[in-house]
Amino acid sequence: MPDTPTGKPLHRVRELLGRGSAAEAVLGCERLLEAGPPELNTLLLFSRALEAQFDFPRMLVAARQAVELKPNNTDANLRLAECLYLSGDVAGALDNLRDMEATAGGRHRLLMKAGDLYEGFGQRQAARRCHLQAMESAPQNAACHYRAARSCLALGMRRQAENILQRAIYLDPGLHAAWYLRSVARTQTRNDNHVKQLSYLIDGLGPEDPGRVPLCYALARELDDLGRYDESFVCLSEGARQRRDRVTQDLAEDEGRMAAIARCFDRQRFAGTEADRRPERPVFVVGPAGFGRRARRPAHRGAQPGG
Repeated sequence: MPDTPTGKPLHRVRELLGRGSAAEAVLGCERLLEAGPPELNTLLLFSRALEAQFDFPRMLVAARQAVELKPNNTDANLRLAECLYLSGDVAGALDNLRDMEATAGGRHRLLMKAGDLYEGFGQRQAARRCHLQAMESAPQNAACHYRAARSCLALGMRRQAENILQRAIYLDPGLHAAWYLRSVARTQTRNDNHVKQLSYLIDGLGPEDPGRVPLCYALARELDDLGRYDESFVCLSEGARQRRDRVTQDLAEDEGRMAAIARCFDRQRFAGTEADRRPERPVFVVGPAGFGRRARRPAHRGAQPGG
């Protein structure tokens, strides 16, 4: 972030938001905006703090102000696309994103971010297109390769995904998420697997290293493919335990998210659509890792068609 008069206060606001204190972050941004001319970083952070508060109308206003302040700024335009989508203007979000993609000019960071947003918007073909362009623009960037592989895998292009992941791992062996994705890209065989490599990597990590989680899951998947189910379950349990240890549960935040879902996805939004004519109704489950699998069956039994 550039050295500006608001640099240190903005850093404190960013820390507040990172700790989950969205209300305090909103107040901090408001004070900064009242103290002088608006700055781009303040407006962008303000929109994220408002999003965390589920205040979507003001979130969108802040994002528009950021674009008005810096019309050609990449971060501002990407943020506006995201806010338009969150506010329900899907067509506007996609138009904004297409304009950004068209002017990317081989800038791999912009293409990668655009691909990420397309992916979040459910536009898988567009996400793959952007991620592949980013990878071609930055052939030594492992993160670009990982995202391109993920987009290919989402479209069922398993062989292409695996080949790209091989390159990503070569470029950055410490990108442990790529090891996991490669393990699930196809069914492993006795003559073609990565069990020894994964075991060696896990043994070389400390007991609390976050890299153990994706690697344990990757090894569990490959052992399962090979029919070594007891060993697979041990690895899966270890990965799940380490993942649970890093999960924090905030009931107030969960309640806020459910309230936001209820506001955004009400009957009016789906009136006259195909979803409105179907007898099923969505069931949203919020809770600790694994809770959804336990809750799914009774939740569906108790759900009423009109609820």
